[in-house]
Amino acid sequence: MEVYYNDIDDDCNQQTNDDDQDGDGFAAQTSMGPDCDDSNPNINPRAEDIPGNGIDEDCDGSDRVITSEDRDGDGVSEVDGDCDDDNAQVSPNNQEIPYNSLDDDCDSMTRDNDLDRDGFNSPLDCDDDNAMINPNMAEIYYNNVDDDCNPQSKDGDADGDGFNAQIVGGGDCNDDVAAANPDAEEVPYNGIDDDCDASTRDNDLDNDGFTRDVDCNDNDDNVNPDIVENASTNCSDGVDNNCVGGDIQCDDSAVDSDGDGVPDDQDCEPNNADIPGPVEIADNGLDDDCDGEIDNACNDDAFDESNYNDGPANASAMDDYNGRYESFLVLCPNDTDWYQIRLEAGDGLEVDLRFEHAQGDIDLGLYRRNNGSLTEAGLTAVASSTSLTDNEVVYTARATVADTYYIKVYQFGANPDRLEYDMMINVFESCQDDPEEPGGEHNDTLDEATSLPELGLDRQVCDYDADWYSFSLNRSQNVRIDTMFQQQSGDLDVELWDAETRSRVIGSYSSTFSNEVIEVEDLAAGNYVFKVYGFVGSSNAYRVFLSSGSSQSSEFRDDDDYDIPDGGDEPGVYTTPAIRFPDVPAGSIVRKLKLKQLDINHRCLGDLQVTLFWDGVPITTLWNREGENCDDAGLDDDSLTSIGCSSFSGIFGRDICFENRFYPAFDDNDPNQPLFQNGFDPMFSGLDAQGELTVEIKDFVSGNTGKLVNVQFELEYFIP
Repeated sequence: MEVYYNDIDDDCNQQTNDDDQDGDGFAAQTSMGPDCDDSNPNINPRAEDIPGNGIDEDCDGSDRVITSEDRDGDGVSEVDGDCDDDNAQVSPNNQEIPYNSLDDDCDSMTRDNDLDRDGFNSPLDCDDDNAMINPNMAEIYYNNVDDDCNPQSKDGDADGDGFNAQIVGGGDCNDDVAAANPDAEEVPYNGIDDDCDASTRDNDLDNDGFTRDVDCNDNDDNVNPDIVENASTNCSDGVDNNCVGGDIQCDDSAVDSDGDGVPDDQDCEPNNADIPGPVEIADNGLDDDCDGEIDNACNDDAFDESNYNDGPANASAMDDYNGRYESFLVLCPNDTDWYQIRLEAGDGLEVDLRFEHAQGDIDLGLYRRNNGSLTEAGLTAVASSTSLTDNEVVYTARATVADTYYIKVYQFGANPDRLEYDMMINVFESCQDDPEEPGGEHNDTLDEATSLPELGLDRQVCDYDADWYSFSLNRSQNVRIDTMFQQQSGDLDVELWDAETRSRVIGSYSSTFSNEVIEVEDLAAGNYVFKVYGFVGSSNAYRVFLSSGSSQSSEFRDDDDYDIPDGGDEPGVYTTPAIRFPDVPAGSIVRKLKLKQLDINHRCLGDLQVTLFWDGVPITTLWNREGENCDDAGLDDDSLTSIGCSSFSGIFGRDICFENRFYPAFDDNDPNQPLFQNGFDPMFSGLDAQGELTVEIKDFVSGNTGKLVNVQFELEYFIP
């Protein structure tokens, strides 16, 4: 517990100042400071003295008395309602001028900032006249409005692939899928126009009029069901030219009783012109494709038995499985299974299929209704999965509008076998999962583990999802893995696995911390995977990075003065030269940035916005046109007892002085635990420590000038 005014930091907490019990930024008179009542944060040299109440709020020695004198000569005295009789630009006769940090009209009901009263000040609020536009809103695509004030979410580019949708005049023909855009390469047979070019074909690649399901060689237009092949034409050439019954052997004396082009001695049904055919028909007692096997009756699954779901019009309605698989689903020969599920705007969807590829190849497609007809051609293709593995996954990170989505499960080509599969449908309610890219989706299992995300790149676990990452060690070494998140938003747990033995090495399962840390000394050389998942289906954003766990520090200081250009129609901007911290080894990762001191002198602090950038990307805003009547309103760190912020100009409000602030801040009692007070914001943690720091100061209003007079930082980083 802190004992005040004894010159000792009793509780080892930087937030409790020994000389400032009420925390208003001013040391008590007991400690030779100016605060005449250190038990009341509303009484200090910066406070406004309320006349006639018998209290000396501004510590000038007496209670202020309202007079009829018009000190500023604007025609209105304090008695008549002038709230600042030392400034002729402020009186009840004036109009309020927004964003100048002054109560111009002496009316507290006319706002100087946050004009739309949505809780966000300009410029953080990109439209301060519309309460439906602010950083808390979700982006509504294609309405020509930046609803969320986030330049990263482009109104015309819902999938974030850099191309605007065709609906707003862009070239992206499928703005639900980031992998589909004019720069992409066409992927054959996935049902999607990947490159937004109708001339590059997705199916029937040889343009012979037959798609892959009936064309046994889709790269040769001389091979298809229309080609004549019999004992005298296109025979004995090693090619199944008409995709029926294999290569016909030449024989001038051959007999073809049914006239199907296949000689009787090569025809398993010489009196049936429909045999051999391209596919086996189940349960008809015939060897339709002459492969020596007759397909028996197919026992289908419960979905087909209750409602034969062979097309979008009769697709089986499904629910969110929340991480659970539906097992014993069946594809009968030459059948297709369709399912449907409803998504609300902002929801994500992942469909996972598992089966034995050695028994037959199953593929997967995802579509949405998009007001189209209930046929495959009438739906809008969203994603497809056509691998050669035992798993298929289709996925949409975020539904831009509420719609019904359709899932197609089908066999590749002609397949006479009954195939079983398991399916999981996971709806991420109001959760946008990671993009499909290295360090992103799909990395839901150990076998699908991807490389760790780029430094500083945040990732997302949605409900009943998991993210797996892989890394290798070429020698035994100490390893530390930090996974930072805001625990109040959802509890995440982590595990380290040995990729070769497929066994867990160690886990971290705290229920209260906002940083799950795994540390292993002398971890053996080998291949490892790292799992991040939500406890009991929790969702959360996180940032993960790998280091040795050993940390060092590097400092930068500049005491020169730099002019801040005055604002006007456009903001005046001063940006410091790029700051690179000395002697930081390559591969090092930022743990935290300490702002040891930043001092800005300016005649009106409400004009200013101060932002820290790393490698050109804004990380945190230190000051956003705050203060009161051009002063700092006690929001910074200047006081008589501060080490660097002790000038009288600072004490009485006309400078911004920050001292010993951390980005992010960590718990004094647990140095591994960050303090996320305003949502998940790891700030500089996890960034490349060899990056460049810059300070940007913007002046939004003309008429007042100032300087940056001191800047000093300390960077703490983990070495590789």
